[in-house]
Amino acid sequence: MELYDVLDQIDQVIYLSDLDTCEVIFVNRCGKKQYGPVTPGVKCYEYLQGVDAPCAFCTNQRLREDPDHRYTWHRKLPGIGHLLLHDSIVTVNGRPCRMELAVNVTRYAHIFEAELSLATEQKLVECIDKLVLSDDFDAAMDQVLEIIRQQYQAARAYVFRIDWDKGTATNTYEVCAPGVTSEIQNLQAVPLENMREWLEVLKERKGKLMTIHSIEALKDIPGRQEEYACLSAQGIQAVAEVPIFCKDKLYGFLGVDDPQGGMESTELLTHIAYFISDEVQKRELHARLLANSYTDTLTGLPNRLSYDETIDSLQGRELPTGVGYLDINGLKWVNDHLGHAYGNQVILKACQVMCRFFPKKQIYRVSGDEFVIICSDMGYRPFWSACRAMEKELKNSQEGLATFGYAWGSETEDLNELLHKAEQVMYAQRRKYAMRGDSSPRRPGRPEYLDGLLREFRQSKFVVYLQPLYGVEQGAVIGAEALVRRIGEDGSVCAPFEFVHMMEEENLISVVDYEMLEQSCRLLRDVGQRWPGFQLACNMSRNTLAELDYLDRIDDILTRTGVDHSQLIFEVTESSRGLQLESIEDRLNALKARGIAVAVDDMGTECSCLEMLYLPQLDLVKIDRSLISKADHGPREQAVIGSLIDLCHKLGLGCVAEGIETKEQGQLLKSLGCDRLQGYYFGRPMPPEEFFSRFGPGMQEHRI
Repeated sequence: MELYDVLDQIDQVIYLSDLDTCEVIFVNRCGKKQYGPVTPGVKCYEYLQGVDAPCAFCTNQRLREDPDHRYTWHRKLPGIGHLLLHDSIVTVNGRPCRMELAVNVTRYAHIFEAELSLATEQKLVECIDKLVLSDDFDAAMDQVLEIIRQQYQAARAYVFRIDWDKGTATNTYEVCAPGVTSEIQNLQAVPLENMREWLEVLKERKGKLMTIHSIEALKDIPGRQEEYACLSAQGIQAVAEVPIFCKDKLYGFLGVDDPQGGMESTELLTHIAYFISDEVQKRELHARLLANSYTDTLTGLPNRLSYDETIDSLQGRELPTGVGYLDINGLKWVNDHLGHAYGNQVILKACQVMCRFFPKKQIYRVSGDEFVIICSDMGYRPFWSACRAMEKELKNSQEGLATFGYAWGSETEDLNELLHKAEQVMYAQRRKYAMRGDSSPRRPGRPEYLDGLLREFRQSKFVVYLQPLYGVEQGAVIGAEALVRRIGEDGSVCAPFEFVHMMEEENLISVVDYEMLEQSCRLLRDVGQRWPGFQLACNMSRNTLAELDYLDRIDDILTRTGVDHSQLIFEVTESSRGLQLESIEDRLNALKARGIAVAVDDMGTECSCLEMLYLPQLDLVKIDRSLISKADHGPREQAVIGSLIDLCHKLGLGCVAEGIETKEQGQLLKSLGCDRLQGYYFGRPMPPEEFFSRFGPGMQEHRI
């Protein structure tokens, strides 16, 4: 039965017994290991307790009476330890059964063996149930905090985590009483300097509660005025907090604001802090193990960890084995000069070559630019043939993409010696590549294969994609931004981050800018009369603006396409940083004389400084998405964005907010007076035919 198969995979004791007869229906693999095989017809009390009558603590009747038919409780068993028992009623083949899950929580023994009231122990068991059994730790934390908040009749219950490296504390979990305002968004990355005295006290109170009965008492204490200001601004009158330690280091703290009762029994807070600490450490370890899993994130190939385990597993096995060692040429130069995004494309290109000749499971990425191929299940002739074919492709069609060495070992040859031999062959090939590169007329240090890739880019097909531009006053899409996409030889669509930086570095970006402008003008010519007032924004990079024949090229395109100049917006892109303003004013004046609007892109980042606002030729300012994403964080962020919008309006400039992803963001920017909006909420970049079918005249609805 499928249910039994699932239960067998769980590493905790689980059994099913008939609710009426107590007959054991099923015991999972872990349970049989603990209690032995199941005899047909045996009763649960006979199998588990070794007695011949139902247990006095049997929960069957309680389960029947409980509305949810579930019950969690704690029990200590001699020789086994402390168990958290989770009972529920399930139906199996028409029979009502009790399903019991037993979780060993002996690591909490010192707490359970302390003198606790029955009510406190029940609350602790309920909290352990949430923290230990839940797959969703975030949801479990919220449930535990709500138990705490209700227990102490508090306005809020919360957990802060401390990042000592960054010097900040962050409110990671919070629950509030009805009618109480949440503060979690306002308490992100709080400087530790603002709570230094508080933290010093917490460090000394491991396992103990720190209570401030009146926040007003902090007001006149030297060094604690910042704490007072922070707490009083939230309307807090009293707090009770307990530190959370992980491996003897202060991890954070658990607290409640304005507790109104229950403070005579503080064990709940102190003990739950211990549970949270324990579960955090366990789950963070699990997360690190997952992050260190066996697959390289970029390539999808087995990673270094997988490689090491493979080597260990093959040691001592007498198998004929073939190994290959591949090193990407000039990857550091590519990363340094063209950026890591393009370097990643080079890595993926090398992987594509290897995967054409060897199965992915046999190729290991052992470092940034090195790969090892291990073939223990491939014969000599197939291995040698695959290596020679791959070597030929690397030398001929890939123009020095990588150097490759390989070796074959007999049954008795040591695997590490074989790997060393293949590596030495690779280094010999690499020296030949380096000598060939020194005599080449290429830029010093630049890998040979880059020339071939540059030819691919020159021959590529660049196409326009359109992203909607929404007019707040009009309540509809009024235009679009023209964004470039490269169509690869295989028909794949490549986003700009994969190639724009490289084309700028190699002075090829103007090819893209002019091509995008020409395609945009053709689109405007076709749609202009059907959609009066429609505007199309085109990006212009630093390199293109600086070309001597820039205006001649612009005039040629405008004349040939016959476009209405007033429907064009030229966006000075982020690469304009580093330009002297005087050097582009003449160009911008010439564009304005032709009736073309000018916008500055990415305002609010280091790429676009406020000095650009001095330019009298500007018509529009585009506020960068990095600022917009913070707009709903709080009043300070909104004040900054609102002030920037007001400044633009005082200068007679329109404002465009980029990165609008939700209706709420759009409504907020509308309330702040922004003129135009752009982002995924209105539409992602799309082919022109899709854009006009969705947003053309009569095709769209008002969105905000």
